Amino acid sequence: VRVNEQDNKIYLTMADRAWRVIEVSKDGWKIIDRAPFPTFKPPHSEPYPEPVKGGSLDLLKKYTMYNMGEDTFKLVVGFLLSCFRQTLEYPILVVNGTQDSGKSTLTNLLLRIIDPCKATAARPPTKESDLGVAALNRHLLAYDNLSGLSADMSDAICCLSTGYTTNLRKLYTNGEIYTYTVHRPVILNGISALIHRDDLARRTIGIYLAANGGIKRPPESLAKDLKGDLPLIFGAILSAISASLGNQ
Repeated sequence: VRVNEQDNKIYLTMADRAWRVIEVSKDGWKIIDRAPFPTFKPPHSEPYPEPVKGGSLDLLKKYTMYNMGEDTFKLVVGFLLSCFRQTLEYPILVVNGTQDSGKSTLTNLLLRIIDPCKATAARPPTKESDLGVAALNRHLLAYDNLSGLSADMSDAICCLSTGYTTNLRKLYTNGEIYTYTVHRPVILNGISALIHRDDLARRTIGIYLAANGGIKRPPESLAKDLKGDLPLIFGAILSAISASLGNQ
């Protein structure tokens, strides 16, 4: 949907009207007119910001560091960068914290950077099949304000990290089977502890956000600043991915 790898290069689908893609290699990154493979753009997807060189990941601290320490920030950046690889196993980010600690704000910020769309983080699905359909149309699945996970949903999210295969009937009038496999990064947030099973815990990056003391920026001010900073932040992310390819 967003990310593909080919010939030691990473391709990110811009999801704009021109169907451009970003090509990232160990030598840097650039925007090209067409991907060397078919791309898919769901109708609810929104374009990545036009990346600008010369930015820094430290710009993210303006929107996150009010309720986390430096070590937690590094974990968030590590998760963010991992989402831009077509890897064999994606991590799952679990964000815990008290009420008003900015869990939803951080979740939606990462969603806007990694997989921009017209929606914000959603409530979790009640059926595994709904989870599979969501994964077929999104690169990042983000679920908000969870109070817990059932054993079946915990297993399904665990499978998403490494490869989730589902079989659906193509049409109700025939017996043909439609099979697809997807693996996706996931964000879960909630006040309560969400991870109780070892297989999911081993795939999880867990962070805890401190209460922000009641200090909140107006949403309009936050959105205006973020709109101006996103091209620089996104450019810095692409440069970090390029550096990681060079170091690999």
